[in-house]
Amino acid sequence: MRAKLTFITAIACICSLLSLNVFSEGIEQLRERADAGSAAVQLELGWMYQNGNDVSQSDSEAFRWYHKAALQGLASAQSNLGLMYMEERGVPQNKAVALNWFHQAADKGHSLAHYNLGCPESTGGHVPYRSWRRTRLCRGS
Repeated sequence: MRAKLTFITAIACICSLLSLNVFSEGIEQLRERADAGSAAVQLELGWMYQNGNDVSQSDSEAFRWYHKAALQGLASAQSNLGLMYMEERGVPQNKAVALNWFHQAADKGHSLAHYNLGCPESTGGHVPYRSWRRTRLCRGS
């Protein structure tokens, strides 16, 4: 299941990043833009470090960049951060924190976050009830 979630995360990140057109820059330019606060570029750097693309693979660096983007409200970064907490990548496993990040992303309509909330592996067998609105979103109504 972990491999499936990681693959789905990678596909979602690539789709998000292609739409933001950040692949054409060099790593130093990306770091400058990320340090200046670009959430999209922070997401890109997180993905690069998570997968070792053009940089040395580092879960702790991936977590750092995803966290910066997630704090700015970027749903893809929030979902990825949830996965890092769930899979113990770069941080100790913490399912409660992971679920919180998944819920934040799901509230923004992020489909992978909705998927992760419905996975028994990520929730201990159930989706916690947090609001009638979220329940309606997860059911598609």
